[in-house]
Amino acid sequence: APGVPAASQPVPRLALHEQPPPAARSAALELQLRRPQQDGGPHFHAFKPFVELVSYQSFLVASGWLYGHSPLDWDRPSWSRWRRNVTSAPLWRDGDPVLLNWGGHAVFGSDHYLMARDCGWSWYSAIAFNALGSFFWEYVTEGIFEQPSGIDLVLTPVLGSLLGEVRYRLRLWVKKRAGDRWY
Repeated sequence: APGVPAASQPVPRLALHEQPPPAARSAALELQLRRPQQDGGPHFHAFKPFVELVSYQSFLVASGWLYGHSPLDWDRPSWSRWRRNVTSAPLWRDGDPVLLNWGGHAVFGSDHYLMARDCGWSWYSAIAFNALGSFFWEYVTEGIFEQPSGIDLVLTPVLGSLLGEVRYRLRLWVKKRAGDRWY
């Protein structure tokens, strides 16, 4: 009958805490920035990894400026050198030892990856963050001191993401097995 609401029709309501239905979200653009509820760990702000990345790398640059020399044998920093470094093509033979390129950069990349995963980002979002972290390191942080390395731009996010996911899964497994014990 007209004017009488049917009992079987859903009544639309506005709730600010509800997410749109999955069909309304674009899977390609969605970044899963929230930690899953079943984790039980602390819930961090989604952009915490960016703060960690910039803080850590800023500290390294500041120490390079203060001391003018680093354990990495960087040249003395200058803005003119930075402009020249970042406008040149990346070096594919950067002079780093094989162990540093294939081992050290994998560990460094896995740290970037874990910054994102530990804040609840999905694995594919953490890979993108890892690539961004590697780019930021080569072109901003280290770019002040030396020309970017092509091999580092490739190996750090690729090997770092693989090692990072292994470390992440291992940590979850240990947490699950350990329960509430302090060790």
